Amino acid sequence: MINKTKKQKASILVVTMMILGIVLVTALSISVVSIQERKASMGSNKSNQAYQVADTGIEKVMQLIKDNPFDNTIKNIDTDGTCDGIFNSTVGYTVQLKDTADENITTCAVSVSAIASIKSIGTNSGQQRAIEAAVAASGGYTKVCKLSTADSLNTDTMLVPSTWKIDNCKTQATNKSDYLGYYVGCLTYSGIDFGEVGIINGVTATAPSPNDCGW
Repeated sequence: MINKTKKQKASILVVTMMILGIVLVTALSISVVSIQERKASMGSNKSNQAYQVADTGIEKVMQLIKDNPFDNTIKNIDTDGTCDGIFNSTVGYTVQLKDTADENITTCAVSVSAIASIKSIGTNSGQQRAIEAAVAASGGYTKVCKLSTADSLNTDTMLVPSTWKIDNCKTQATNKSDYLGYYVGCLTYSGIDFGEVGIINGVTATAPSPNDCGW
């Protein structure tokens, strides 16, 4: 009888240890998954922030181009005198000016009209994202669709076909769950002009004024 009781106690102890082991392994697994998800989320946030920095660089340099006559030189834009790109160490972007051969423009005497595209590289907490945007030729206009989150912290600006209507930009925002607002605009060599913001389930975006690209 005593031996039987001892065996029962031993069996209970073994089962208890097994259950505790399973609980411990499960807890550790959940902890590891949670840590991995948190790291992935942090990495995604840093990447998104780097994208926003790059997007800021695009808009700032487009404004610089807009503020300078087409016959001005690169030196009027790249004010540090090096003409090897536009840097903003405070915000964290570097913008390269490119010609029609996709080569970096590094000569101060080159006219603004030689800029065919710009490439902005944004850096945030070790993460880098790059955005490129075409600069329309003198007198030309290109349609632009810009998507925005509710807090406007994340945006996505894209050049779109001339056949697009405002509803196409709205559809683009609708298809991406993170975005609630959208803008339509016109890009020329002198910059981007946007109309009023549209909300997916609310007001419709308005075309810029003047509506040179035909929204």
